[in-house]
Amino acid sequence: MTCVGSYEDVKQSLRESIICIFRERLRKESSAVPGKPLTGQAREDFVSNTYAYLQLSAAKLLDKKMRPDATGESAFGAARLQAQRCSRLAYEAELVGNWDRAAQLLQNRFLIQGLSLREDPEEWLGFAKFCARRRNRQAAAEEALCQAAKLLGAGKEVSKEVALEAAFRAVSERL
Repeated sequence: MTCVGSYEDVKQSLRESIICIFRERLRKESSAVPGKPLTGQAREDFVSNTYAYLQLSAAKLLDKKMRPDATGESAFGAARLQAQRCSRLAYEAELVGNWDRAAQLLQNRFLIQGLSLREDPEEWLGFAKFCARRRNRQAAAEEALCQAAKLLGAGKEVSKEVALEAAFRAVSERL
């Protein structure tokens, strides 16, 4: 049985992957004799080299995912990934009832450099919806709707559905 916040599946998958890597490297190991276990220094060298390989591979993967590349899109891509991460964590926090953490994460999205989420009416509308779900945050929901309306009034282009939803929510908040 898995629970929210449980990483058993991830741990099991990682364990299986590491075992596969060890087996593959053992097959390619020139000092290994089939049917005969590695002992002593040969075993130590094999385990040490495989461990170093795993560490280096993980570091390269993380470096590739986190470091900007030469295309110039990486800063935007990294900011977008950070925004997605905040959204995902906020959703998880909301699911377990940690409303303050969810609000903090959603507010942090507005502070991410390079995305201009503060200038996006859809973001403010989404934050207003969250505040409406989180009882006792009516004032924050109204403020977020006002911010969305202000941006829409300033000529920010959004789909008709978003504009209609913002107008509908603004009217329903006043009732």
